[in-house]
Amino acid sequence: MIENKTSFQTKLRVKPPPGMVYPVSCSILQEKLSTVPQKDCILVSYYHYRMTETRLQKTKAGKSGQFKSSVKSIIRASYLHSAVSLGTPNSYLKERSSANRYSQDQWTLAINSVPACQLQNVRDWLEAGGFAKIQEWFIETNKFAGSIGSHSFMIGFKNDELVTETSDSY
Repeated sequence: MIENKTSFQTKLRVKPPPGMVYPVSCSILQEKLSTVPQKDCILVSYYHYRMTETRLQKTKAGKSGQFKSSVKSIIRASYLHSAVSLGTPNSYLKERSSANRYSQDQWTLAINSVPACQLQNVRDWLEAGGFAKIQEWFIETNKFAGSIGSHSFMIGFKNDELVTETSDSY
């Protein structure tokens, strides 16, 4: 008998530009987060938000060094459950609608691309404690399942150090 493995659904995967790569695959996320209660309903998206380092250096803000000290997001985990209002379109309330954040919880992971030259460092940071922190956030945030609100956890790096940020709104 073939064992039915839980798999995260990939919602979106944007091809990163040259020199940028995604630090973690869906299968690794599935393995590292196999014990979280939400494992059956996590949607994963792969994005490229930032400009390449070369292009950033050509901008006014890049030349001033403004972005050197900012946090570079690697993974953002989030939970969203919205309240229905009079302005909510009926099409958003359909059970299979991708816009439905009203009658069901939305658990997501957004994976950002990183410069290829930093890939090994990022993977080392994630193995050294990043995945454990993400897993801990999912387990702790599960207490909000079914309640209206928005909760997120971001893991990133700043000046070659792993950093985390949380955000909650009810």
